[in-house]
Amino acid sequence: MRPLLSRVIPLLLLSLVILSILFATIYLPQVALLTLFHGPLAWINAAFMVLTEAATLITFVAENFMTEGQIVDTFDAVLMHAAEKTNNAEFRDHIYALVSTARDIHPERKGAIAKLGEHRKSPYLRFSCRLTMEFICELPLNFIPLVGPPLFLILQGYHLGPLSHYRYIQLNDLHKKEKKQFIKINRWRYWLFGLPHVGLQVFPVLSILFLFTSATGAGLWAVEDQKRLFYGTAHSGPGPYPQQPQESERKRSWWWKK
Repeated sequence: MRPLLSRVIPLLLLSLVILSILFATIYLPQVALLTLFHGPLAWINAAFMVLTEAATLITFVAENFMTEGQIVDTFDAVLMHAAEKTNNAEFRDHIYALVSTARDIHPERKGAIAKLGEHRKSPYLRFSCRLTMEFICELPLNFIPLVGPPLFLILQGYHLGPLSHYRYIQLNDLHKKEKKQFIKINRWRYWLFGLPHVGLQVFPVLSILFLFTSATGAGLWAVEDQKRLFYGTAHSGPGPYPQQPQESERKRSWWWKK
């Protein structure tokens, strides 16, 4: 909770300011426009559109200027917590080695957050013109009565799902071709992960909390993948596992092909 608590008040103020500005300036014009398509439902659907637009702005500002470091810390802390709790010293060292590819770690300290040191690779996600254009092109779907707003969320979840493992892909040092293959193989799981993430972002103020819960969920998913890599593809928990990959295979992270 420490990464979240350090940003609670600024993020709440950000949410309130953006929501207030958007509802004061573009809500009624959107109601007037949607009345042509939705009739009496225009008031509700316009509110949904404004919430969606506000969520996008809040997420963009928060992740790029206020919380991205804390979100990355949350993801890394989940991995470090898994290393702390395991009874397998080799698996613990394996997780430490994974996290240490991108930042300094201090295994001697107590607590997952305390073990995290300075970054040696930039943890920040680059701005994506493609995702921005997809959002702009798909936003008019909200003009379609009833089915438009859910369809918009479904498509956004499909596009944004893989971003949940941006940090995981960075830690595994996947090249561009490997990254595309990894996302392709996990495409539907990313869609199922991205759909609730996008849906929860529509809730005012609480959307900030959901940024961190999504990072936690993505971290837990990464832990399960690392267990599958370390212990063998047939199991994901402690026990006698005769199948273990070679060290070179662990470093290059070919487990998704199995």
